[in-house]
Amino acid sequence: NICGNFLLQDATKSSKIWEEEALKNNTVSITLFNSSHSESSVEVCIEIMEGEAVIFIVPPGNSISRTIEGAHAVTIERIGEEQASGKFCLDVCFIARHRDKYIYEKHIYKKEFP
Repeated sequence: NICGNFLLQDATKSSKIWEEEALKNNTVSITLFNSSHSESSVEVCIEIMEGEAVIFIVPPGNSISRTIEGAHAVTIERIGEEQASGKFCLDVCFIARHRDKYIYEKHIYKKEFP
């Protein structure tokens, strides 16, 4: 996987790290590592096409992974006023249908923050 860095501090309380309206029948895996130097936990919100969003919290010094079907956006937000920094990996897979055959495709997205 290709990982990106995040830094949430001062006026930057949240960041949308991925959004895709066109993908259907997808599976999104995200792993977020919140550095032990962070002073705040990070909330990860995975919006799905049908149903309620999946939300989990990553305390400083921890990493948590989730795999969700039908996702269309991933947002991270710090909890509290102190800074949070770390890394994330995002892996998006979907099945495309072509001439009655299913084609498995995998996309890895990378986004880095200062």
